[in-house]
Amino acid sequence: MGTIDRFDVEFTLPQFRKILNLPKRRDFPSKSNYDDMVPEDALCNEIIQLGYSGPLNKASEFKRTNLRVHWHTLFTILNRCLTEKAMGTDLASISVLRMFHAVAYNRH
Repeated sequence: MGTIDRFDVEFTLPQFRKILNLPKRRDFPSKSNYDDMVPEDALCNEIIQLGYSGPLNKASEFKRTNLRVHWHTLFTILNRCLTEKAMGTDLASISVLRMFHAVAYNRH
C-alpha cells in the first residue's frame, strides 16, 4: 500500500507481475538464466539511450526530470515502491537504477 500523486494505491505481487510482465520463478530453473548486472558505465549509457536528456557519467548524477515522460513515470513508480522515500524521489540509488534498467530493457 502506498500513495502516488496523493491517491492511495495497493498492489499485490501478482498484479506487479502482470503489469510488468515479469516471469514466474519456474521460468528460471537455475541462476545461470539470469542476466549479469551491467557495470555502472554501461548502465549510464543505456539509460541515456532511453532518451535521458542530461549528462550521466555516473549513477549519482541521475535526475528523474531528465527522463522522457513514460520512463519518468515508470521510474517514479519503481522508486516509490522500492524505497521509503517521501521526498527527494528525483534521485536514486544505483540499486534502484539497475532495477529500472532491467525493467526498461526486459532483462532478468
